[in-house]
Amino acid sequence: MSAAGRTRRRLIVGGTGALAAAMAGTLAHPAAAEAANGEPVVLGQSNAEMAATIISNSSGSDALSAEATGTGSALTGSSAGGNGVYGQSGSVASGLLITANGVQGITDSKTGFGVVGINAARDGTAVFGNGGAVGVQGTGWEIGVNGSVGTGGAAGVKGANLGFGPGVLGESFNGIGVQAKGKTALSVEGPAVFSRSGIHTVPAGQSSFVHPMASLTSQSMVLATLQQDIEGIWVRAAVPDRHNGTFTVHLNHPAPADADVAWFVIG
Repeated sequence: MSAAGRTRRRLIVGGTGALAAAMAGTLAHPAAAEAANGEPVVLGQSNAEMAATIISNSSGSDALSAEATGTGSALTGSSAGGNGVYGQSGSVASGLLITANGVQGITDSKTGFGVVGINAARDGTAVFGNGGAVGVQGTGWEIGVNGSVGTGGAAGVKGANLGFGPGVLGESFNGIGVQAKGKTALSVEGPAVFSRSGIHTVPAGQSSFVHPMASLTSQSMVLATLQQDIEGIWVRAAVPDRHNGTFTVHLNHPAPADADVAWFVIG
């Protein structure tokens, strides 16, 4: 056989061996498949798509059910700019302009709830909110936040502040900041502080003082009493003047010494 023939044979055998080796490597280590648009979902790996995947079930059972038998989450939702999880019951979609919520739920049922949290443990917590500014925020046409308990003696709504601020803060621009109703409408443990109260010192020789007080109405009442036992001296009258935004406290006689008068405005 000529040298050219032997060289050609070597190339054919060598190429066949390389092809066989490549095929063996491919079969032993197949490339990971990844589902895309129009392909089935592949379990155990990521699936990329450029359109929504919709599952419709008309049997009356769950359209999609996920179960985690270990310690992981049964279902996880995340979004780079939209809602992490969106749940809707009924035909009315959410009209919220803010869409970057972790979980958003909506219902058009009068007796239903947009989001429900249930903890079957006796001492458990059903819903927990932790925020950098606001832990839980509620808004509504009638009631922003509604809390109730069973027949026990616990509070319907409880607020605690571990710092120096108020435990519960109620504000209203045109109405009542905090309204209390009940068999006992208001029970206070500890000092009570009122912004429309104080102590005014009447200098010796004077028998009255005028104090500014905004927002007086025809229903406003001014109470005043001496804080010392000065013989023959007492508060004769406390007169509100809603037109000028003041009230005047009169003593029965000029004070023989400096006299402290405590005052309190109701209404």
